[in-house]
Amino acid sequence: MKLIIQCTVAFTLVLSTLTLQANERVLVVGAGMAGLTAARDLKAAGYEVVVLEARNRLGGRTYTDNVSGINLDMGASWIHGIEDNVMYHTAVEAGVAVSEITDYELYKNYDFDGSPNVISAAQDESFVKLIIKKCRRHANNGTDTSMETMLEDMFDDGDFDRIVDNRREFDYLTNTFLEHEYAGDVTQMSAQQCWEGEDSSGGDVIIPEGHSQIVDYLAQGLNIKLNAVVTKVIYGKRGVTIKTSRGSYKGDRAVITVPLGVLKAGDITFSQALPSSKFNAIAELGSGTLNKTWMIFPYAFWDTDVLMIGYVSDPKDVFTEWYSFDDLEVNKVLLGFNGGARAAEMESMTDQEITAEAMTVLRAMYGPGIPEPTKVIQTRWNSDRFSKGSYSFLAAGGNVESTRRKLRKSVDDRLFFAGEATSIDYPGTTDGAMETGARAARKIINL
Repeated sequence: MKLIIQCTVAFTLVLSTLTLQANERVLVVGAGMAGLTAARDLKAAGYEVVVLEARNRLGGRTYTDNVSGINLDMGASWIHGIEDNVMYHTAVEAGVAVSEITDYELYKNYDFDGSPNVISAAQDESFVKLIIKKCRRHANNGTDTSMETMLEDMFDDGDFDRIVDNRREFDYLTNTFLEHEYAGDVTQMSAQQCWEGEDSSGGDVIIPEGHSQIVDYLAQGLNIKLNAVVTKVIYGKRGVTIKTSRGSYKGDRAVITVPLGVLKAGDITFSQALPSSKFNAIAELGSGTLNKTWMIFPYAFWDTDVLMIGYVSDPKDVFTEWYSFDDLEVNKVLLGFNGGARAAEMESMTDQEITAEAMTVLRAMYGPGIPEPTKVIQTRWNSDRFSKGSYSFLAAGGNVESTRRKLRKSVDDRLFFAGEATSIDYPGTTDGAMETGARAARKIINL
């Protein structure tokens, strides 16, 4: 009898605790992939959840624009590695169609004067392997060296002599492999960068009709307040109060998923100073820029038998990467990329000036007779006040083992941090963002 009573009491206490947790209110700051994932999981566990989003739309940096009548992703493009990828599995669950596996070997490049195939696939592969080997050494040694310093030392020592024929080719590979891949400038990027995170397997895919389909799927049934610009987070033993442009919201806990660029800018203040380790982590990461130029033409004049078109520009880093997607070919669409410092600088240019620069590059490759675009859509993620960058990179002085761990650590079991910048394994990706949102939700549920 005594044992039965003890078990009954224990069960009652557990049930009371679960009921208390289920009655808690959690405020989620940001309706991007991390925020929506955290909110969905918390709501499923019985929590009252309110999502506060500064924009007048959902998705954050995962956003599909269809002003042209074609669904074009302005932010996230690829699902990287479909095996065991939460983003891919969510797309399947939502019934969202994805492309065939991206074949990156469908590639052609041109020199600045229009000469074709100036850099072979073997040269490209050798460059990548050499850089990764050096990054691993810097990561193992925990050095504070910048990527630029590492590269220049390697260049001066002749490490690239068997890979590239001139400085233009070296700059091209640096820009496309490093500054586009990590959305950062080599002057600011850590020499450890290429050894950060994990490589997903299974190949990459795109979503022809746009990533916003997954955003809308995740947002179903959630209580989301749009146009709620967060200005201050007040937290303590009694809970959390968040001040926004739409008034104040109170909760027991909060999940902060705003982009790294917003945290770096100090646009959101906190009633108590965050731990110094978190400020250090914010400083040890950079908010990089990778911008897209979507160009719609009356007909295709480019190499439609390839996916990627490279351009060894002079001056350097100008529209070095172009993509022609089979899924969009019927619409005669080209996608141009610019990354790093050059991308940030271009944001002060008008759309007309950017278009003129893009056409100069395309005419160098395909001749003066190509048509003008019928529509151009340009992103400016660095000057976007609610992102202040495309995604994060490891800055010089950061560490592949500790920096993001410090950023993701919760504060007083009241504030929980999520977003791609807090992902240790998959930073800079939508699946990384989703996994951190799920992680933050689990930490709250398991309190």
